[in-house]
Parts: sequence; C-alpha cells; structure tokens
Amino acid sequence: MVQRGATVTATKLVLVVAAISASLPALASASPVRDGTSPASPSVVIVNGTSAEIGFMDNAFIYCRIQLPHAQDSLHHYRIEWHNSSEETVPTWSQDAHVYTLGSGSHVPHSYLVFQDFTSRLSGDYSCSVKRNGVALSSRRIAVR
Repeated sequence: MVQRGATVTATKLVLVVAAISASLPALASASPVRDGTSPASPSVVIVNGTSAEIGFMDNAFIYCRIQLPHAQDSLHHYRIEWHNSSEETVPTWSQDAHVYTLGSGSHVPHSYLVFQDFTSRLSGDYSCSVKRNGVALSSRRIAVR
C-alpha cells in the first residue's frame, strides 16, 4: 500500500511541475510595472492577482516573482518567502504536504505556492515577500478560497 501511495504522490508532483512548466512563458512576460517606470526598491508581484479560487481536491499554484529596480541589481542578494495566514513560513516540498513552495531561494527570481488536493482547511491569506539579509523589502497578499 505504501508503494501505491508513493506512486500517486509522484504522479501528482509530475503533473504540478508540468502545469508550472507549461505556464512559464506567459507568466514570465507578465508586466507588473507600467512601461517607462520602475519601482524604487525590489518588489514582489503575485501574477495570479489578489485572490484565487481552487476547487475541492484540485491542484493549483500561485506564481510570485521579484521585480528588480535596476537591471544591474544582482538576484543573489534576495530571497522570496511565502507565509500563511498565521505568518508561518510555508515549507518547501515534502511527500505529505498539501501546500508547499517551489523555487524559493537565492539566485531564483520567482517562487511557486503549490496546493495539492486542496480543501477548505488550506483556505486563507498567503503572502509572498522579498527579503534581503532577512529583512522584508516588499510583500503582497493573495486570498485563497
């Protein structure tokens, strides 16, 4: 029985990664800042908007990316983190997790908040923040229902 559970989990993870990969071109070209302007400091953008509705037992992801103020600014100074409604950091992937992050770390300009087998207990406000040396520079929230 453990073997079947591991196979189902691996299959779900492959489907989530495939969905993310298929969405990358459209998400990467989304422009959060009007042409000709730039923010004064690094900020984060949740490309999905300010709210998301996920169906019962569906798999979905929310995409957050860093908007750097200057092209010469180096990504290795920044880190993206996701937090839940209780302000707890959302962990990275684990086999039994129903909500986790992918892609958060230094040198990575984006992060995914992934929901697997969504239920109402996962509903709430989630925030994506960009940090430098542990200090939050910018944060955005999304209501997930």
